[in-house]
Amino acid sequence: MEKTVRIAYLEDDMAQAELVTHWLKEAGHNCIHLASGREFMSLLRRDTFDILVLDWEVPDMNGYAVLEEVRASGNRTPVLFATQRDDESSIVGALSQGADDYMVKPTKQAELLARIAALGRRAGVSDMDDETALTVGPWTVDRSRRQILLADEPTGNLDSERSIEIMELLTDLNRNSGITVLMVTHEPDMAAFARTIVHFKDGLVERVDAGAGA
Repeated sequence: MEKTVRIAYLEDDMAQAELVTHWLKEAGHNCIHLASGREFMSLLRRDTFDILVLDWEVPDMNGYAVLEEVRASGNRTPVLFATQRDDESSIVGALSQGADDYMVKPTKQAELLARIAALGRRAGVSDMDDETALTVGPWTVDRSRRQILLADEPTGNLDSERSIEIMELLTDLNRNSGITVLMVTHEPDMAAFARTIVHFKDGLVERVDAGAGA
């Protein structure tokens, strides 16, 4: 089940902004709208969001300049351009600069919400508390039975908050690529995971070396 997506929205056409904001909130998302590029950047320095939606032609600092500064700062928040610019050079330029998606106005409600949902999934915006079972590599967290299973064999329970944190950390890392993580835990309920090396490749768990030596 997807949770509420926090969206920062840059758009200087107030009628368009009101309409899109209404669509997003009606879909259950949290949307903060600003009409100025500089004010938008100031907001990003104070707060974090799941997705950024940018128009191109806005006052003070256009959407492309905002994208450049966002990426230059190391901010990897997914970016969706929603603009009237439909020429190939603008589309290629935005995507090359680090935009994750691009749609041309007039904005269509169903298409916008579908793109937001896709970016949310790509960014890992999901409500884990509503999931009955979570699988990461050979591990499964069965929330209904409050058990942790390794290769379908119970290894611990979910009464330990630390065990939940570790599994959720693994899920977050599983969305990245080229990462190798060494986990060390002394939690009694997580004995099977003590000193475990998890190898990630192309966003997936490639190999798990459980109980690796010191």
